[in-house]
Amino acid sequence: MRAAQFAAIEYWFLTFSNPPRLNFTKIQVISLEQNQLSGTVPMELGKLTHLQTLYFDNNHLIRGSTGRCPILTALISNCSNLQQILLLDNNFIGKLSFSICHLSTKLEYLDVSINELAGEIPPAIGNLSSLTFLSLKGNSFTRSIPSSVSMLQKLERL
Repeated sequence: MRAAQFAAIEYWFLTFSNPPRLNFTKIQVISLEQNQLSGTVPMELGKLTHLQTLYFDNNHLIRGSTGRCPILTALISNCSNLQQILLLDNNFIGKLSFSICHLSTKLEYLDVSINELAGEIPPAIGNLSSLTFLSLKGNSFTRSIPSSVSMLQKLERL
């Protein structure tokens, strides 16, 4: 089987000095939770156009330095099939970009809790019409949840 045909990458309880570089264009699931991953988030994630599920929770990834959450910035560009993103309990610092509305319209689950995100929650988050779960707790957002969240008719848990 060629590498491009793999559907998932999963690792548990591994230690990497940097997350692996990804060249698998057809990957649908990346499950790297509860590891001791450190280093920078590979921007190549934005090239995984078939990616549906990303679990990077409970790691020690490097904080953003550009003022935006680096992993979300990477995903916004081309990952139009994303359905689940779990980034809780890392060291991400920065702001949620107003371009968050460009995340997949298929996105059902978004968890960025227990990080060091700050600033305001972008009103554009209300454009993620398929969200059923949204967790932003444990961050330092400066304003309340925007009223646009009330437009998320499928949202079951906030």
